[in-house]
Amino acid sequence: MADIQEVQQHLEFQGYTIETLEHGKHYRATHDRFLNFLFKAYRGGVLFTIIFRGSAHGKAHPAEFLSHVNELNTSAGVARAYLDQDTDFIFEAYCPLPYERAAFASFLDAWHADTALVFQIEAFKQFLD
Repeated sequence: MADIQEVQQHLEFQGYTIETLEHGKHYRATHDRFLNFLFKAYRGGVLFTIIFRGSAHGKAHPAEFLSHVNELNTSAGVARAYLDQDTDFIFEAYCPLPYERAAFASFLDAWHADTALVFQIEAFKQFLD
């Protein structure tokens, strides 16, 4: 549990506000400049997750939506994207523990770069609410 607390402290140092959810098993990280996300301890590391609701257009054209998700996956460094059963867009990244400051800072830089990709693919926007 100490490692997840170190991750939380690192995120707070980077300007995130952390809210504990579900009896301390999940956390919400919010920031003024970066996308908000959820995170939790997972299989010896930390899983970061962003959930975007799929738009009506995305739900009506899942194959086209998936092709853009695959395009995003080819460019992302640490994150992977998929569509869930409701055709919502899930963007996740796994960071192994134990926590090490420099390694986590590098991971966080890559996570920020990957999340920015979502809005750099112009055609992708029509698939998200």
